[in-house]
Amino acid sequence: MMSTDNARWFQHDCNARKDLKLKKVLKSEYADKGIRVWWFFCEYMGQKGKKYKYKFDITDKDILDDIAEEVYAEKEWLLKFFDDCVHKFTDLNDKGEITTLLQSDGRYIWSNRFIEDIANYDAMVEKRRMAGKLSHKPKTDEQDNTKPEAFATFEANWGVPLYQAASEKIKVWIEDYTEDWVIKAINEAALQGKRNLAYVEAILRNSKDRGVPPGTPREDKKQPPALEQVRPRLKTAQEVMRERGQI
Repeated sequence: MMSTDNARWFQHDCNARKDLKLKKVLKSEYADKGIRVWWFFCEYMGQKGKKYKYKFDITDKDILDDIAEEVYAEKEWLLKFFDDCVHKFTDLNDKGEITTLLQSDGRYIWSNRFIEDIANYDAMVEKRRMAGKLSHKPKTDEQDNTKPEAFATFEANWGVPLYQAASEKIKVWIEDYTEDWVIKAINEAALQGKRNLAYVEAILRNSKDRGVPPGTPREDKKQPPALEQVRPRLKTAQEVMRERGQI
């Protein structure tokens, strides 16, 4: 069984069925099986890639047997599939350049795009870790005169320099909700993959309505009052008859 060590999450386009590389695989002789093997290999790279520096020796019997067993495929079929991913199936990288789905030097296979995604993911995690440290660091007298810590949190999570519109918004939010809440809301929006000011503001408003800091799980929300507390209890038939003197 595959280990879950080093498992990572990557943002996935909702229109993957229209992806250039997947269309080429589907239209090939591999069809649905090819798609299944491709997605499995992406998971395999993410979970075991660090051990092999994200380059897999397809002449290594243990590696090939491991993959073939997981996808229920013959090793000859698998080698042909990888060969087509290296020489036949193409992908479009972030620079708009057409490249092959996998790369190879004759012995090892790897994905340049996947390695770039790993590097970007690790950089994002490190930025968030540093932003978290910064948000919990006590202020000194000198820091009181510097820009709000929420600015640094924004830049770390957005990956862009702070621009004027964001700066003005953050200052208003700090006055309305406190800086601690603003930092937590920015972090929460980034975790949800929603890097826009409207989403951060919605988190702050929702947190204020709930009476809990941003990022607090829904389970912490206070339960509504019991029904008896919000409307009077209805009288029984016996109570009504007693009031009328009928009993």
